[in-house]
Parts: sequence; C-alpha cells; structure tokens
Amino acid sequence: MPHAFFREIVENLIKKDFLEEVIVHYHYPVQEMDALRRVAVTMHDSILEEAVWNHCILQDKSGRPMTGVIMTLGEGVDFQQDKYLKQGLMTESYMVEVLGSEILLLGYRAYNNWVTANMGCWVERYYFLREELPDEGSTDYTLKELPKLLELLKVPVTCNEAFCMTPRKSVAFYAALTEEKNAVCRGICIECDSTNCPNRIAYTTQKMWNLADMVDRPLPYGYTRIFGK
Repeated sequence: MPHAFFREIVENLIKKDFLEEVIVHYHYPVQEMDALRRVAVTMHDSILEEAVWNHCILQDKSGRPMTGVIMTLGEGVDFQQDKYLKQGLMTESYMVEVLGSEILLLGYRAYNNWVTANMGCWVERYYFLREELPDEGSTDYTLKELPKLLELLKVPVTCNEAFCMTPRKSVAFYAALTEEKNAVCRGICIECDSTNCPNRIAYTTQKMWNLADMVDRPLPYGYTRIFGK
C-alpha cells in the first residue's frame, strides 16, 4: 500500500517562515503574502488527504541496491490550479505551481530520512527517467520504464503516451542506496542535462552538493513554461 505523504512536510504550507522563504526565492513582492497564504491554505487539506508516495526495492544495472519511487500531491492540487486558470487568476495559479514544487522538493529530503530510519542505509544519489540514454554504459533509465514503475507501485498516478503524469504534481525516480554511514546524497540538479538552466549544479570532487543546494535556489520557471503561453 502507498504511504501517506510526509505530514511534517505538508504542514510547511501554512507556516509563516516557509511562506516567507517562498516570497524571497520567487521574488514576489511582500504585498503578495496574503494571496500566497490563501492559496497555500486551499492546497493544504487536499494534499493531506490525497498525497501519497511508494517505493520498491530493486537493483541497478550493476547489481547495486536501489529503490524505484513515485510521489504525488494528488488531484486536488491540479483541480485548484485549473480553477484559478478558468477564473483568469494567473498569479494564484502560478502560486499553486510554486508551492507544489517546493513541497515535492522537501519530499526528497524526507524520503532520504525515511530510508535511513527504516532501512538502515542511505540514499547516495537519484536517477531520473530520461527520454533516451546518453551512452551505452549509462546507469540512467528511460521514460519507457515509467508505466512499469507506476503499475508496480500501485499509486494513483497515470501517464499518457508522451509519459506525462497525472496528477501533474507527481515525480518518479530511482534512488541508489549505500551502506556507507552518513553518505551525503547528491542533489536532484547535479549534472542535469539542461545545461542552460540556472538551477543546474555541476558536480565536483571539491564539494559534495546535497539536496539543500537545490532547495535553497530560486526556480525561475516562468508562466510560459507552466501554461504554454
């Protein structure tokens, strides 16, 4: 059975310090705080009720342990965002996108902590499903794996022929595991293929970046990327 999404993460939606960080990261004027809070409140209950995650234990292509993971915030978030769009409330609709993305980002960290507490190992890094492999020896996985992973984990998420997931605020990934105590996980933007994206972080041996390096960076996805306008 899928697990309920991390309640302590969802509770951030209605916390002042979390919303203040969102205001700063996304360059909202402080006058937008009331609107952001109202949007967060509308999302809170539906996420608590509908959001779930699940995983399964697998092996990577070299035989090392890993997990396949799906997280979703549920259909209520999509419904609320679409409702704002139909009302012409573009700012509020984009706030749903922003807040949902931030909650999912915190979900990665919560999953790492769950693995350590319940499995006695550590998440070493993530592998995300890609359109195609960069080279024959890659340990990454293609998007063709997505339907199989969704069926295996029995989460309330579907994908179409283009591998777009519904609900929209859903993520699928593989997590490589290690028994190396207190291993630091490489964050989700390490060595991303989108070399022009300002959130991409290059991995170096001088510093082991972790998830905080992603969470603490602004996500400059504009209206054109979210709404196709």
